[in-house]
Amino acid sequence: ATERAAKAEANAAALSDEAREMQRQLRARPTAEAHAALRDELRAVRDAQTGSKDLAGGGYGNCSSGTEGDGGGAAATSAADSATDGAFASTAAEALVAAGAASAAGQMVQPLLVAEHRRLQSQMALLRAKLTEREDELRAARQREKELSAKVDEQVAAISSLEDSLLTQHSTPRDAGRTNHTLADIMQAGDSGATPDGSASGGHDAPDHQGAMLRIVCQQRERARREASALAVEVKGAREQVRALQAASRRLQGDNLALYEKVRFLQSRLESKPGGADAATHISISDESTEAAYKELYEEKMNPFAAFHKRERLQRYSELTPPEKLMLSFSSFFLSNRHARIFLFGYMVCLHLLVSGSMYSVTHRTRC
Repeated sequence: ATERAAKAEANAAALSDEAREMQRQLRARPTAEAHAALRDELRAVRDAQTGSKDLAGGGYGNCSSGTEGDGGGAAATSAADSATDGAFASTAAEALVAAGAASAAGQMVQPLLVAEHRRLQSQMALLRAKLTEREDELRAARQREKELSAKVDEQVAAISSLEDSLLTQHSTPRDAGRTNHTLADIMQAGDSGATPDGSASGGHDAPDHQGAMLRIVCQQRERARREASALAVEVKGAREQVRALQAASRRLQGDNLALYEKVRFLQSRLESKPGGADAATHISISDESTEAAYKELYEEKMNPFAAFHKRERLQRYSELTPPEKLMLSFSSFFLSNRHARIFLFGYMVCLHLLVSGSMYSVTHRTRC
């Protein structure tokens, strides 16, 4: 429960960080209000350009009516007004083109920003839902932890009360026999499901503390049985592992002995070549104790006396007759097998008793 609570807290913290990061990104992005302000500014620029054009047109009309009587001055004024009108017209056209481009760009970007904003809002809602779910799991895990802690405290208190009760009962010499009898009855009642008096576990004759003691003793017995079963499984696994390791050790020892034989063979071949004593490469094992151990095993394997004894044994066995070979095989089997020796001993004892009984019976009958 503690691990689940810690995991839920970590998930909640991660989701909170992710939600804060998304909120920061949303605040950094341009909103619909910013686009509306940009459109208002563009509209104001467009209105200002239109007002400038109107003012230029009015000034041109006034200049034309004031200089109608003068021929040379009127021509010059008309040319200047035409140039001014063309300049204002080109400036207004450029402003309108820029305003149209900005408006088109704003209209193209606005749907994308709105869609992105909606997507981020939906993702934030999902993350908030996940955060709420993780917080609920965290609260449930904490509640479960509290319940388990309370249960453990209750069991510890019950065990302490049981120990105090047992110590109190054993401290009184005159109640020692009654206490032992009560504990024996409790153990028997745990197997049969009844109280020490033979009634049901919830009988009115038995005291309440005896029922509580019975339940506690039964729980302790079941826990001891479970622990014993678990320990038996662990011991069995350890024994199997030990056997496997022993087999692997024997196999590795044989492999190492074979490698040592190959090393000795290579050394002998290199030394047997012309000039081998000078040109031979020294082959050795880094650990001297390991090399000495395998050297001893190799020498025992290559012991001429052992090989001689083996050849002599095989020769003697081949010289035996078939009955002698059969007797030797049976003797080796019975001497090497413990169960076979026990069976042979029992068979001989039974046969001896049978023969003795038969002889006694025959002797008794002949006398009668």
